[in-house]
Amino acid sequence: MDREKDVESHLTKRTQELSEVQKRYTRLDDVLKPYDEVAKRQGVDLTPHIAQALQHYMAYQRDPASTLKQLIQASQLSPEQLFGQEDNADPAIRALRTDLVQTKNEVAQLKQGQSQVSESQLTQQIQAFKDAKNEKGESQNPHFERVRHLMAPLVAEGKSMQDAYNEVVWTVPEHRQAVEKAEREKSEKEAKAKAERERVTKVKNAKRAETLPSSDADRGTAPKKAKNWEEALRETRNRLTN
Repeated sequence: MDREKDVESHLTKRTQELSEVQKRYTRLDDVLKPYDEVAKRQGVDLTPHIAQALQHYMAYQRDPASTLKQLIQASQLSPEQLFGQEDNADPAIRALRTDLVQTKNEVAQLKQGQSQVSESQLTQQIQAFKDAKNEKGESQNPHFERVRHLMAPLVAEGKSMQDAYNEVVWTVPEHRQAVEKAEREKSEKEAKAKAERERVTKVKNAKRAETLPSSDADRGTAPKKAKNWEEALRETRNRLTN
């Protein structure tokens, strides 16, 4: 019975909460209904516009003057557009106002153009870095997409894209393992080359030994002239072991 009372109490509380929520959204729905048709015709979602309107409202409540100023500048509205053209205004003043508005528009367009140019150049540099190939025709920076977010702070500090890439690419396990493997293979190749050089040196020394005078251990016999270095090496070995 206690459990059933708790369940009933919980259901009653939830029902009251849902009723309050329904009332609140019913009031909001009545406010938004006139704009639903407009939003459907334009194919837009009202949600972000409502959020933006509420942000403007809260900003206006905190600082009306600054909020209005920012909105006017963002909309590039002139005094004439806000307050209308005064018929009795001095023509010189009207001309100055017109020139001022035109100058502001030109400056805004110039800044926008410079921003677009800089963004375009940066995009081209990034694409060129991404598409760079080595002598074998392979990608020079194959892990760029995985580390580009780590490169950004280093490039912002003034480092080149290549230096930033070389610094952060060690965070990619595949790259680190490939470099370590290449270093091991290089070390093994150098060790084999060194061993081969030492073997050739020993063979040459053994070949030169056949021209030296024979020792008393050779029983007074002079070394025979070998037909080739393999025979010379074989005879020298026989003499040393006898």
